[in-house]
Amino acid sequence: GTLKPNIGHLDAAAGVAGLIKTVLCLKNKILPPAINFKTLNKEIFINDTPFYINLEKKPWNSINPRTAGVSSFGLGGTNAHVILQEYASPAPRQKSDTTVLLVLSAQVRSTLIRRRRALIQYIQNHPEINLTDIAFTLQVGRKAMKSRFACICSSKEEAIARLGNLDEQEILNLDKDYLSEEECIDNKKVLSIAKKWLSGADIDWSILDSKNNHYRIPLPTYPFESREYWLSSESQKPILKDIPNINKNELSIEFLESKILDIFKYFLGSDNLKTTEDIYDHGGDSLLILQILAKIKKDLGVNLEPESLENYSTAKNLAVHIKSNTQKST
Repeated sequence: GTLKPNIGHLDAAAGVAGLIKTVLCLKNKILPPAINFKTLNKEIFINDTPFYINLEKKPWNSINPRTAGVSSFGLGGTNAHVILQEYASPAPRQKSDTTVLLVLSAQVRSTLIRRRRALIQYIQNHPEINLTDIAFTLQVGRKAMKSRFACICSSKEEAIARLGNLDEQEILNLDKDYLSEEECIDNKKVLSIAKKWLSGADIDWSILDSKNNHYRIPLPTYPFESREYWLSSESQKPILKDIPNINKNELSIEFLESKILDIFKYFLGSDNLKTTEDIYDHGGDSLLILQILAKIKKDLGVNLEPESLENYSTAKNLAVHIKSNTQKST
């Protein structure tokens, strides 16, 4: 059905609006009603055809793959037509314990960490997805950027563990002593490819997919940088005040948490950040991390490595970490 009664004339965007509507119909398997319809034009004869005016929202039931046509007619006489058909998902396959190479990349390492976390959550939320399809999609369906991570694994549990090990930027080794001679040869091949990819080389991934029996699947996309941009006066930006010299051994977790949150808010330009929110989800990057660490050292007398903010990236977790290390050192 036409989209014009719903949102009016869209001029040059009319065609793509119709395309979007049709895709959503295919995705949701729903036929929306044609609104404001009263009388059919007497010159249109559809009573003896498969066509009809749909006047109510109803399920789009079909034995065959659902198919739809979209037409767009331009004022200048240019007509565009496209046929869309729903995607038929392949039949579920049995769990595979084949050793795979997972590769992820980003423009900066802070975003790479977020991508690793997103992939962990995806694997946990989709137990039905085959690990080999995840690896294949990451290899051939994603652009390779300068900050890179790779890990070799043979199960989802192993993948989650290695993706979540933020102490390691790159995890390549296989801890298996029971591989056959043939498997050892294959894994050396995978390891060699991984090292080349991490060094910045372009890889022909078909050499790892000789049987060509993997599928591309929807995976988490590249995350947006969640950063606020202030349009008001500079005076409305969160104010960060210096504090007097203090004994770091006497700092309570509550004080540390409050002070660290103030520092996070200032450098991230956000006054709405909560103690349990991840700084990488609010625009934290490698340059900001260095500034934050310098301020923590100046105000709290605590010297932290950048990796600390990768593992403890909320004000609450970082306060507990600092307090725990302070107690150990006394």
